Amino acid sequence: MAYKTNEVIKSELEALNIAYDDDMTNAELQALLDEATDAPDEQPEVKPVVQDKEVNLGVATIQDHEKRIFAIEQQLKE
Repeated sequence: MAYKTNEVIKSELEALNIAYDDDMTNAELQALLDEATDAPDEQPEVKPVVQDKEVNLGVATIQDHEKRIFAIEQQLKE
């Protein structure tokens, strides 16, 4: 973890609307900031995205057209 000055920590606390005391030490300010910004330990379960067969075929068709267009553009440049 990078060392932050009191001014940096105070500005971050102010941005989060968290009250602090000007007499707090750097460690106390950092602990207050860490407590406020700690992400929950549990991550939400991510379910895989399943696409319909038609969607996959449509994407493949679009990609085929793009390849053909690119090939034609390259031929025209020659």
